[in-house]
Amino acid sequence: MTPTRVRTLVIVAVVCAIVAWLLLRQTYSSLPPLPWTGVPALLLLAVAEGWSGRSLRARLRGRGKPIPPIAVARMAALAKATSLAAAFVGGFAAGFLR
Repeated sequence: MTPTRVRTLVIVAVVCAIVAWLLLRQTYSSLPPLPWTGVPALLLLAVAEGWSGRSLRARLRGRGKPIPPIAVARMAALAKATSLAAAFVGGFAAGFLR
């Protein structure tokens, strides 16, 4: 598994923003305000993932208890999936901007 390229994430975000904007433009003439409660939840998840990544990095460098190889593979898969999900959600959120 290779790291996700920044270019791929930008393309996903831009395409999602364009699709969301076009969909909203044709479907809705006016939207009610979106609830803000989703933003703190996503921020908490991002902080938790960053914290676990920092802990993993320290353990990989020999500071702390050794980490099993399967845990490293799981964290790599989580990081790859989360980066794409963040680009997807960020693109759709940008599509809601006027």
